[in-house]
Amino acid sequence: GVQLCALNLQTNDLPTQLHYALFELNGGTGYVPKPQEMLASTPCWPPPRVQLKVVTVQPITLFQLPKRNAERPMLDGARSRVHDYVHELSFSHAKLKKQGELGQAPYLPSVCLELHAIGGFHAVSPTLPPTSGSTRSLVKATESDGVNSHYEQTVHCVAAEPMECVLRVAVLDDDMGVEVAYETVVLGAMRGGYRVLHLRSMLGTRIESCFLLVHISFSSQVNAWVGEHELIKTLDDQRRLLAKYEAKNQALETQLRYYVDACGLHGIAKYDAVCPVCTTLRTAETVLESAAGAAAETASDQTSLCAHCEDGSGYVSLSTLCSTINEGFEGSVRQRACAV
Repeated sequence: GVQLCALNLQTNDLPTQLHYALFELNGGTGYVPKPQEMLASTPCWPPPRVQLKVVTVQPITLFQLPKRNAERPMLDGARSRVHDYVHELSFSHAKLKKQGELGQAPYLPSVCLELHAIGGFHAVSPTLPPTSGSTRSLVKATESDGVNSHYEQTVHCVAAEPMECVLRVAVLDDDMGVEVAYETVVLGAMRGGYRVLHLRSMLGTRIESCFLLVHISFSSQVNAWVGEHELIKTLDDQRRLLAKYEAKNQALETQLRYYVDACGLHGIAKYDAVCPVCTTLRTAETVLESAAGAAAETASDQTSLCAHCEDGSGYVSLSTLCSTINEGFEGSVRQRACAV
């Protein structure tokens, strides 16, 4: 029957952070459709992919990160209710207190980029192609003025299923060895160009005026990490698809030759038809002449255009010719029946 499951979202740990990132899709309605491969009659997840999507992230500047033992939470959201409780009773407050032991001296925070996928190959690497399957990369700050920190390194996020892969960007205090801010976003939902990530505190609330400026670009990468079984299955599927189209082309050629031989050019020479290439009105006899010549030249689905088109730059498919010939043949039969 129908059951009710209560989720524990009291602690803003990694699974909770990934949960909020995934269900921000679809307008934050709390409903995210499953991939089509999961809904097929024979589910296949993750599906074999020959191409991987590459999202290149270049952190540029980290703005207004709070100093140690300082907080600037934005209290205008549903998740701000965590600040209504006494944090001294939780272990997370012990970490915050430990940070305050060094005072408010400026430091160089590092940016860590991580990928968490539901399925499929995924990796984070400073170079392409990735040399390993590592899902984490650390970017060190090059300089800081005590308020803003600057970065120069570029990181490539590679994923076979970007819409089912979450990118987590965390800010680390290397001296204390703790994370001080983060943001999570679905990799496939990111847009190209210069973007800002509004960072959150470790409690999950936005930090006022704290942003990470990044540049996003997209490319693709051949999946050299696909398994032997997946590669063989993909090749078999492509062979079956190719055989299907070849059989369709042969059927169209047979149908075309049947109409040419059965109708006879003289039987329908007086019946008008529209040229499927140049759209001019001409007789069905001309259509048959063009179709017969095209069928003799090539067996592919794309054939040379008829000689009555002056520019000689168009193409006409066999299926279009068969349809045109069929209309002319039926018109011929109808007129002969009326004459009798």
